[in-house]
Amino acid sequence: KGFLSNCQVNCIRLKDDYKFFTWDDEKEYLASNTDRLAFMASLISGIVQQQKNTLVLVDRIVTGETLEKMLIKKGVDAIFLQGSVKSAKRFEEYKKFANEDNKCVIAIDKIASTGLNIPRLFNLVFIDYGKAFTKTIQSIGRGLRRALDKDFVTIYDISSTTHYSREHFNNRIHYYEDAQYPYQVMNIDKWK
Repeated sequence: KGFLSNCQVNCIRLKDDYKFFTWDDEKEYLASNTDRLAFMASLISGIVQQQKNTLVLVDRIVTGETLEKMLIKKGVDAIFLQGSVKSAKRFEEYKKFANEDNKCVIAIDKIASTGLNIPRLFNLVFIDYGKAFTKTIQSIGRGLRRALDKDFVTIYDISSTTHYSREHFNNRIHYYEDAQYPYQVMNIDKWK
């Protein structure tokens, strides 16, 4: 009916040969491997510079802090928001999307996946986003809001081929299919 933006989900799967015995060990690798985060920072930098305002959702503080530093070094207007940042400051940063372009906010998913109204959000990036249905669908809702100059949002779902990341990705694919969000899967073999 024209109330929501259209979307495209680009699933980017980074090939990893590492094997982990526990989810905690795998999660530590996914959240803090410098080579992996550098590749993602380059990818996000290209997205922001070519396609306007971007919200990057992460679930670990170390990931957000590292990405913020890497993106700033690349000349991206980036800021990392987490629970320790006062809500007034967080909302001040979200409001900047209304009048600024090529802005990148990296945020912990617990503070930004629900309840925000950011119409001029052109790109949404999920990094190793887990398997929770509600978090995934409500996070996509952040980008579906329309604006005068926006009726389309591109979603980037970045994950790994490691055991748990692969399982979580497969769950998210089912959510995209059920919601009838168009998606494509891009496997990146040589990202290191």
